[in-house]
Amino acid sequence: MKMMHWNSVIPAASWVLAAGLLLLAGCEQKPKGPQPTVINGVEVDLAKFQQAFLNAAPEVQTSVSRVHLAVRYGQYAQAEAMARKIVHLPGLTEAQQAVAQEVHRQLQELVRRTPTRPPP
Repeated sequence: MKMMHWNSVIPAASWVLAAGLLLLAGCEQKPKGPQPTVINGVEVDLAKFQQAFLNAAPEVQTSVSRVHLAVRYGQYAQAEAMARKIVHLPGLTEAQQAVAQEVHRQLQELVRRTPTRPPP
């Protein structure tokens, strides 16, 4: 019968242990969902903004989508103006009001930090 030596078992066991620890370390931090978009050093949480208005009236959802599109195409001043209108809409829930105000402030900061382009 062949005997197994500890000096050959220990290195194999340490590799298995190390691999297991690496797997566990990689699984600990999972993303919490969509992260804010960073534009010109400003975090703009458009995903949270759209999520807050999923159950809103269709015309409000359209306005929220227009804000998102304006940001996507670099029309930050227009996006800020549209977000300001959404903040003042009647009938918003407290959560919608809070998110709308937060995104409006973020867009104001984005407009302030974005250099204006001279007309062509």
